[in-house]
Amino acid sequence: MLRLSNFGAAPVFTLIGINVATDSTSLVSLDLLGGKGTLPLQVVDNIVNLKALYGVDDGSGGGIANDGIVDAWVCAQRQLECGKVDGWFC
Repeated sequence: MLRLSNFGAAPVFTLIGINVATDSTSLVSLDLLGGKGTLPLQVVDNIVNLKALYGVDDGSGGGIANDGIVDAWVCAQRQLECGKVDGWFC
């Protein structure tokens, strides 16, 4: 059986991070598929604090799970000892 998938003209898989190797911390992006080079591209300088919200498609808030539509925006959580989870501030 042959399956055909359309990933668009140029699939993108980008890693976003903070580069602390320079004199000032910078927000950088890196194309993990290598289509735009292998070096991180600087996005902005002097990052002091970076916070993120994650869109989840879990059916919460009256949505439908796994339908490709974000149902809720959640903060990152960290794993503590004994499997307890602690919510970080957004």
